[in-house]
Amino acid sequence: MPKNNSPALTKIPWGLLLFVLLSAAALAVYLASQSHHHPPPASDLPPEAAPTAATQPTLSPTPRQETPTPASHPATSRLLADVTAIVPAQPFTLAVLFTIEPDWHLYWLNPGDAGLPTNVALELPAALTASPWRYPLPQPFTQPGDIVGYGYQNTALLAATITPSADLPIGQPLTLKAHASWLACRQRCLPGTANLQLTLPVARQTTPAHQTLFQQWANKYPLPADSPDAPLARYQLTQPDAKPYIYQLSLTWTFTPQTIQSFPSPLPRLQLLDLTTRTADQTTTFTFTLEPLKGLETAAMADDDFTLLITAHDPTGQRHGLTVVVPLPKTNTPG
Repeated sequence: MPKNNSPALTKIPWGLLLFVLLSAAALAVYLASQSHHHPPPASDLPPEAAPTAATQPTLSPTPRQETPTPASHPATSRLLADVTAIVPAQPFTLAVLFTIEPDWHLYWLNPGDAGLPTNVALELPAALTASPWRYPLPQPFTQPGDIVGYGYQNTALLAATITPSADLPIGQPLTLKAHASWLACRQRCLPGTANLQLTLPVARQTTPAHQTLFQQWANKYPLPADSPDAPLARYQLTQPDAKPYIYQLSLTWTFTPQTIQSFPSPLPRLQLLDLTTRTADQTTTFTFTLEPLKGLETAAMADDDFTLLITAHDPTGQRHGLTVVVPLPKTNTPG
């Protein structure tokens, strides 16, 4: 019998309050320290962060990056590309690699009952456009106070597709910048930030970079459930009895699924209720209710559609992830 294991949002008010207070205190201390922070001498910085010629525009085919995250923090970050040069009109992958010390974790887009999402803001030259960040499949974990969280341990690679314009001048190097922010937690929480940059030459041809790393992560991102590459034979989302807040999702996999888990997207003005999961043979059926928070009915209906991330292991142990977009009802009163 396949194993169903959908993380639930546990309601433990005192544990949640304690965790949030500790996280807020850590954030306040960190921000206060940053207001008086002076960069350490170049000799105290890791080689890639020192203010040397590596941070200056260069025509070298070797990528240059800056990673100013303090080495003492339990999580560090690097800005990487899967190419050694930018070719006009040829998309490439830009990524932020987070390296996390053992027993610590960072958070997914929806951190769960408590925590802060990991975010990256890009600053790109006008000739480059970026896709939204792709977050790898998260794992559920239990935090102090039996608080459920969603996120990452050991490493995480956030990736985006960068598309250069066709008229990009050859020979002019471009610097790509990113501001990363995260919350690392174990028994306590430490916020982290980093201003990252990567300078690449613009050339008529390029070669792959960090091939092993990008190949290792290639299958760790979710696919849309309606993608032709999704491991599904059938996909159906319905609203039984035409009730505006109740949904039923049916997925027929191309394999017998194991360890099925579900992760809701952030819900600023909605609550996910009564989520049930049932699997028979190769078909998994989810039933759930999406309901606006009291007093926020009109605002909630103006939100973007809700997304549910579903993961399952196939018989070989490979973990697959699918995203299902759930359209919100454009009405203010439940039927």
